[in-house]
Amino acid sequence: MHSAIGFASGCFTATDYDLALSINDAHGGTAFELGCYQTSWLPEAESWVRRTPPGRIPLMSVHTPRFTAEQESHVAHVLGSLDAPLIVHADRVYSAAVWRRFGWRTVIENIADPTKFGSTAESLDMVFARLPEASFCLDVSHAFGAGGPALVRELAGRYRDRLAQLHIGCVGVPVWPNDPLPEDAALVRLAWDIADREVPVIVERPFPAVGVSARCDSLDAIRHELSGVRP
Repeated sequence: MHSAIGFASGCFTATDYDLALSINDAHGGTAFELGCYQTSWLPEAESWVRRTPPGRIPLMSVHTPRFTAEQESHVAHVLGSLDAPLIVHADRVYSAAVWRRFGWRTVIENIADPTKFGSTAESLDMVFARLPEASFCLDVSHAFGAGGPALVRELAGRYRDRLAQLHIGCVGVPVWPNDPLPEDAALVRLAWDIADREVPVIVERPFPAVGVSARCDSLDAIRHELSGVRP
């Protein structure tokens, strides 16, 4: 496998980003997602990125927090200044103008709940119509939970030219009827095959719901199973 792969910081800790990055390094991670999951974490996230030497992380993205319409501009101002791709859930785009100025660095992620805006291709089309230069983060676990393998295929194919990153492994997504969630590597493989190209992969296992060993096993399994998928 030639594509970058690594962990989201939220796999291991809240805001101890040094610890999360050290674990990522120990497992050969070549990508890293800094999780700023709450607006109260903005100062810590910004400070950490600014004191991290340039080039320390080969491929880094920043996951934006849950925010209100009133907080949107402030969140975008703080995190947008960090010169990294910004992962934004599709249902959080209140003002397209706020995110449009970042071009491809605005990376829209599909959500897990099939009853809410942002989980289907139809609703994502509406977001991309407002953000024509935005990229796409396909959370394959969210897509599988919201619509099974058919939705994974649909989103990977429909937005193949926008795909910047895959998320895999979130727990707590809606359960697909009578069918267990497939192995992480199988979902990554499905998305890659439909998109017909490799895309960087971020493993997400929410802290502390899943043991550290399970998260690391997931990354190692994806790397092992997908090695050689592409020449």
